[in-house]
Formats: sequence, C-alpha cells, structure tokens
Amino acid sequence: MVENQSKFPISRQIDLPFINRIYQQWAVGSLFTDEQKTDFLTNIGGLKVLCTDKFLNLFVQLIGDYTEILGVFDRAEGDAMSSSLAFFYGCFTYILRFPNFQRQIEQIFYFDLLYLLVDHYLDDIRTTVEEKKEAIREIRKILTYPEKIPVQYSVEDSSNLINLIAQVYHRMWMHSPLIKRPILALFEAEIDGLKIQHNASLDEEAYLQIAERKGGYTMECLPAICGITRPEEYRIAYRLGGLLQVIDDCIDVDDDQTKGFSTIATHVLQTTGNLDPLLQWMLREVEAIDPKNTLFKVITATSIAYIPQRKPAYYSKPCLAVSNRYNLIVTGNAAQTLNDAVLKEIRKLHLLGRDLYASIQLNTTF
Repeated sequence: MVENQSKFPISRQIDLPFINRIYQQWAVGSLFTDEQKTDFLTNIGGLKVLCTDKFLNLFVQLIGDYTEILGVFDRAEGDAMSSSLAFFYGCFTYILRFPNFQRQIEQIFYFDLLYLLVDHYLDDIRTTVEEKKEAIREIRKILTYPEKIPVQYSVEDSSNLINLIAQVYHRMWMHSPLIKRPILALFEAEIDGLKIQHNASLDEEAYLQIAERKGGYTMECLPAICGITRPEEYRIAYRLGGLLQVIDDCIDVDDDQTKGFSTIATHVLQTTGNLDPLLQWMLREVEAIDPKNTLFKVITATSIAYIPQRKPAYYSKPCLAVSNRYNLIVTGNAAQTLNDAVLKEIRKLHLLGRDLYASIQLNTTF
C-alpha cells in the first residue's frame, strides 16, 4: 500500500491565530464554560456513566482472561489499561462508517490484545536482550506464516506468551486474511522504532517517519479487519495514524526522556526548548483529516488541547494560554483516572466471576 505521509514540515514559526482557529473549530472544550470544565472526569456526566457503559463492561470481560499474563495489576503494566481502553474505543469509533461494523467488536479486541501482548514482551525489562531477539524472530515467523500456526503452536496453551500471540493472531487472520500485510508492516515498524529510540543523533525526519509508520500501519489494520479493499481507505487511515502516534509521543515525552528514549517529541523538545512546533504541526494535521473522518477532527483537537496542561513547562506561555482556553479537562490526570476505573472493574470481575458480573452490569441503570 502506498504510504501517505504528512506534507507539512515541523515549522519553528508559530502561528497563534491558526492554532486558535483550529481549536475553536474542533476542540470540544470550546463548548463548555470554565465552571462546566472543572473536575469534568469525576462529575455525574463523566466516569460514573462511562463505567457502566456496555462497551466498557465488554472490554473488561474480554480482557479478564488475560490479566495474569499481562500483569495488569502491577503498577507499571496497569497504567497500560487506560491507553488500551482508549485504543479499543478509538478503533471501534473509526470503523463505525464501514459496513457490518457491529460484527467486528471481538476482532477489534483481539487487535488491541495482540498489540498489548507484543508490546508487553518487548518492553519487559526482565527479559534479556537475547530472549527479546529470539522472541522477535518467533513473532515475525508467526505473522509471516499464519497458516502454519495450528501445526507449530499449541492452540490450547495460553500460559505461554508466544503461544497466546499465535492464537490471537490466527483468529484475526482467519477472520480477515487482509490483516497480514499491515500487521506485519506494523511489527517491522515497531522493531525499527526500538532501534531508533536508542539513537539520539538522527535527523527530525527519521523520528517523524517512524512515528508515522507505527501509527499509520496501526490504523491500516482497521479497514483490513473490516475486509475493506479500497486503497484510498488505507491512505486515509495511514495519515490519521501518524497524527495519533505523534499525539501519543507528546503525552509520553516525560517518560521517554526518563528512560533515555528518542522520539519526535523528545527531539523537538531538545532542539527547540519547547513543544510548540509539534503542537502546531499536529493541528495542521487535524485540519487535513479526510472529511470521512470528521469525528476524529473533534477527538484529536480535543486531545491536543489537553496535552499542554499535563506538562506546562514544555510549552511557551502563549501556546499554553490558547490551549488552556479550549482544554476540557482542566484538573486531574485523565489517563490515571480512567486507568483506576478500569482496574476497579477488572477486580470486580475477578471477585464476582464472569456470569455474575455480566448479570449485574446488564441490569445496572442510571
């Protein structure tokens, strides 16, 4: 598939009227008063309702069988639950415009789970370099030859991480063989990303390109899951995915710096002294989102307005001021609040058992 990379440079000339205009057009925060924004996550319209939502309950029940192998109750791995749920919701939102999208919920979960499993293993500091190299060879073989999985891997044993990766991927491939190309490309992008993140001397284009590849191929998996063959849909997905990955890099910039990782966000911060140029670049990408994905203009603009509040020191006062004007979540840590809510529901599932938990959630109303 032809990659559709951003046509915008990361300019150091900041256009505040442009930033304000895109926020005003697309950021949800522009619709709320300051009083309504206060403690948005914990008010009656926030997580209290979200935590009884059918899709959250479905996600909790689906992830429940894999909590031990993922180590979700360890603090470091537990933090992944908020991003995993956001990924689940985001993927499902993206496929809403495709035919028969309602039949793909389980496949979207398997995609989310596969991403978690591979990411969990590659990021596990308890795994030696040699073990990771062997795992990479094994996973590449799984993704390249899905038709051989039933012969070469135990479809009954889920306690072994490689076996579980093979099982999940085989289910996805059986559902839609189109998944093979983008998911293999995504894996190779992730491996290249591991190499790049340990190299702080590359040029800006290299860091931006790896972000676009990782995010782009992630999003290309969605039309593939839905059996879509139109090339245009893959170009649209790839471009949006690049933006979403850069948003993620900006959110994680503190953690990445602490770990000594190099990303497009750490690079811009170190070479410019702030993240203003990347914020402006992201909003230019928001403006360029295909009209078929107008909802994602709202989602991405609202997310971008929130980012500077997490780390004000990384933005100039003018950029921070204009972002705060349109930021919906003015207090608290959205990821941590959501993460705590998900873990609470998972613990409840383990305590009550699947059938009782499902029964209670089915009969809960607000």
